Amino acid sequence: MLRTLLLVVVLSGCSGDIIYGHDHRGADYNVTPWRSPPSASANHYQSSALACQAICVADAHCCAWTYVPPKADDGDERCCLKSSAPALISQPFWTGVEHSGKCLPPPPPPPPPPFPGPAWVAPTVHNSPLCTHLPNWHDIAGALFYKGFWHVFQGSAACNGVRAGWHHAVSSNLVDWTNYGVDPGLAALPEPYGDSSPCSGFMVVDDAGVPCAGFKQCGNHGVNGSTGNPIELRCALNDNLTAWGPPEYVPALNLHAQ
Repeated sequence: MLRTLLLVVVLSGCSGDIIYGHDHRGADYNVTPWRSPPSASANHYQSSALACQAICVADAHCCAWTYVPPKADDGDERCCLKSSAPALISQPFWTGVEHSGKCLPPPPPPPPPPFPGPAWVAPTVHNSPLCTHLPNWHDIAGALFYKGFWHVFQGSAACNGVRAGWHHAVSSNLVDWTNYGVDPGLAALPEPYGDSSPCSGFMVVDDAGVPCAGFKQCGNHGVNGSTGNPIELRCALNDNLTAWGPPEYVPALNLHAQ
């Protein structure tokens, strides 16, 4: 019985190890045709593999690469740049992973500080951002279930200064939460009415399917002869509800009897 033995060679390249006999198959975003001269054929075209690796190292988007020698798969010789490093499979190719750190995921955030009170009152299931444990108002200003996620916006005067805006928390199951802090798009802005800070309000989806945050400002200045400040709307610019459009005002009506 004849058996085919695939030789595996590991070399130290300019940015981590390179391997012959495998392929990080998939995730190609750039495939460059290659034409190595016969003089480069030593050791399965190792010099061409190193040249392919150098292109990956110089490319800000390249996380892994594969060099396919001539006729290695009855296809064209080529250098493949990859946006990730898929699992290895056996192939008579050269391959490697870019190790400078440009493709590594960001480090996890630091653990939150300890609960600022007795342990027995610390929440164990419900989301409770740390800044809402501080003195001042922290009611849920608006909440919305949108495209598979629960969004909770809490009035959070203590989260980022006095009357700073709404704190944004997101969950897909009402148990595990991601806290984004005070949403810049729902924070105090220089505005013509009130004192430029959003107080309690509501979340709604308009007729076009766009989520909007509605609220009155915390002051009570009249406009257009009304006795109160106008309702203000800011509508979302993305499905994550992390970017918001400019203020839109709905003047309050004067309902006092004449």
